[in-house]
Amino acid sequence: MKKINYFLLSIYMLLLINGCKSVVSKQIEKAAIAEEIDVKIPPFEYKRDDVDSILLRSFIKYYKDNYAKDSSQTNYYGAELLYQKDSIFKVINLYGDYVGATYNPFAESHIAYRNKLYAEFIYGETFRIDKLSPSKYLFYTDDFNRLSSSFHFYNVTFNNDSVVIEPTSNYRNYKYDLIQKKKETLENLSDEIGKSRKLERNELYTLDVDSLTIEANENYYVSPEGFLSRENSDGYSIVYYHQKYGDETEKVVRFIIEDTVREITLGITGGDSDGYKMTSEFVNDSVFVQSLVHKETIKESNDTMGYAFDSIVTKFRYNEKFELDTISKDTFKYKKYRFKRYNQPVENHIFYSMPFKINGLNCFWITTTEVIFRANGTPLKAKDISRKLINSETKKPILSSQNDMIIGKENDLFYSLIDNFKDFNFDGYLDFSIYNSVCSGASHAFYDTYLFNPKTKKFDYRK
Repeated sequence: MKKINYFLLSIYMLLLINGCKSVVSKQIEKAAIAEEIDVKIPPFEYKRDDVDSILLRSFIKYYKDNYAKDSSQTNYYGAELLYQKDSIFKVINLYGDYVGATYNPFAESHIAYRNKLYAEFIYGETFRIDKLSPSKYLFYTDDFNRLSSSFHFYNVTFNNDSVVIEPTSNYRNYKYDLIQKKKETLENLSDEIGKSRKLERNELYTLDVDSLTIEANENYYVSPEGFLSRENSDGYSIVYYHQKYGDETEKVVRFIIEDTVREITLGITGGDSDGYKMTSEFVNDSVFVQSLVHKETIKESNDTMGYAFDSIVTKFRYNEKFELDTISKDTFKYKKYRFKRYNQPVENHIFYSMPFKINGLNCFWITTTEVIFRANGTPLKAKDISRKLINSETKKPILSSQNDMIIGKENDLFYSLIDNFKDFNFDGYLDFSIYNSVCSGASHAFYDTYLFNPKTKKFDYRK
């Protein structure tokens, strides 16, 4: 079976353009065996203006036409293109399988560069390419078989008339590309659990759970869908759901890597009188964010409902083994009151910013908005938008803004507006200024300015 592949590469090396010297030992062995065979096979060529579908069809046909003698042992059945925007090359991932009693798939990564297909190719499917320089790229490949993946990494350098392929051990966290669901919103959690298999008590040991310690209403479900699209032989992952008191459900991914077990909570939803919700996202190949919201009922009467929300946003750094290292943790507070005025639904929203220090004083903002709804429940308008700067020690306001200030994004209400503090009167203390949407027009922008009074330790509004 290998000799047939040796034969194929020999034909490439004899009849295609001069490829670069192979750095893959398998390819060197192929060349040594196939040099004694003198069979002419036409080289594969393509035009730069060929569309991708035409290129792929002609490439597969080329393989089948020229390697028909090998069809009893190998079968090439498909190909896909991989390249970056405005790339100087294209990678053709060629897929096939070895003919036999047991299905055994394989893939090869062929490089098309300057209208030519190079004799050099890489065993395995290329699934990611990083640009290191205008002529040097890092290839991430999977030399898979029917049982598992096998990841390898190559530096590929493009010269004027050659391509050089060199194995490397320097690469970024490629596991990010393999995560099947990078953002967890929990909107379809019940549907996901419905597709999962409930673990019986005698099966709980697979998750290291003692069946004697779980409550009667606790349940564990194992998802049939994996966390990663490709599992390496050195470890694997399991996604499971844990239902416990009330209707609270956790979604967890467990990693078993090199006999080490670790878990990451992807989401939480539900709860009894209080509610919990966690969402998460793998932002890139090094940053993971968890956002946990705790909802609590703080007022309940015939005409008013009040809720308090505490949010904790934690940013982590993670690696290919999914080890977490905390980068930052921010806490946000928010309240919402629902009531009716003149038989119209109204909501008051109160935002508490993160604490900060200004002019030696520890402070935080309280921003209040009032939203009026139509009879059908859709928002009509927001008014009475105001901000108060609160002294954290005295709990008293030291700045009360004018009403109807413009607000860009709701998330901005949780932050300090530190860029709005500047020393406008050059007295050594920071003052505050903010855009006034009422006074401003299409041609002019007006701001409300508040000067800091060091005697009263408050900000005074100045026209």
